[in-house]
Amino acid sequence: MRRSLAILGVMLAAGAAPRPQEEPGTVIKQDVRVVHVLASVKDKNGRPVSGLTADDFVLQEDGRPQKITNFSCSDTLPLSLGLLVDTSRSQRRLIEQEKTASRQFFGQVLRPGTDQAGLLRFDFEAALMKGLTHSVPDLEAALQRVRLAEERLHLPPDSGGTVLYDAVYLAASEVLAAPSGQKAMVVISDGVDFGSMVSLTDAVSAAQRAETAVYCIRYADPEAYQRQDRGGHGGGRGTGGVSIGIPFPIPIPGGPSGGPSGRPGGGPGGRPGQEPADGKRVLQQLADETGGAAFDISDGKDLEGIYRQIGEELRNRYVIGYTPDTESTDGGFRQIHLETKQKGLTVRCRAGYYPRNN
Repeated sequence: MRRSLAILGVMLAAGAAPRPQEEPGTVIKQDVRVVHVLASVKDKNGRPVSGLTADDFVLQEDGRPQKITNFSCSDTLPLSLGLLVDTSRSQRRLIEQEKTASRQFFGQVLRPGTDQAGLLRFDFEAALMKGLTHSVPDLEAALQRVRLAEERLHLPPDSGGTVLYDAVYLAASEVLAAPSGQKAMVVISDGVDFGSMVSLTDAVSAAQRAETAVYCIRYADPEAYQRQDRGGHGGGRGTGGVSIGIPFPIPIPGGPSGGPSGRPGGGPGGRPGQEPADGKRVLQQLADETGGAAFDISDGKDLEGIYRQIGEELRNRYVIGYTPDTESTDGGFRQIHLETKQKGLTVRCRAGYYPRNN
């Protein structure tokens, strides 16, 4: 275990992510030339639109029209789901409700023997509570063990951390990289990162490489930051590391980003004395660039209702496959633009992809 964690630290420092590998018996084949796009389509009232065909879509890659060769619905695919739960001090008054709703979500969305899910928590470290499993009881038991960092380690009031970006990177590159089929990540957090060694850009890139849509649920306690000094959020023991299931994180010198990207929240997580990126914008960017969706509890929606909406969307997305008209030579990011010929419909999919053969 320690050897694999050390290797993960080296990979993070070098900016490399494990390559997705094909699993036998899955629906989507990992053909280096075929790109699969999972897209949700909503009408002007936000309701899912069903019954569309390949002829209803217009697809472009880097501005060039592409021919759709494969078309189906996501309910035919096995689902691999990662749930990431924020266990930092800011979630003190919310965590029990999150755990209760998450237990119900697992039971509602996972089809026995077909779908699988895993659970991670993150505060000053990111830790895997349960790897991908088909067992809902095992996931429920893992949720029961989720505790806030201050409860686990009796941290003083001026310490802590929230390595959101590290957690997304870890979930994408270690938990969700290998499975085929439909993949999604659900993140429950206020979106404020303190202490991550990777950047928001790195986290988005990892999710895109793993072909994983990120669904973000912003659950914020407006009094959380009034009860503590903001500067102490990133100063706890273990800030700036990533671990899997061990009590203290592995220090990772530097990070794959090589510095801030210039985008909102693009650099590494906040440090003591620095103003963090806006949590709502961070979660929105994670969702927008990976083809997921962002929700906010403060909008009057309840957590159970949001979970139902996510589950419904995961079963009603279109799976669109195409072979790019040009081969990749540099392995750089390729932009995808997808829309419907019918006006008034909104299409949401990932912003692009990194070619598999690079």
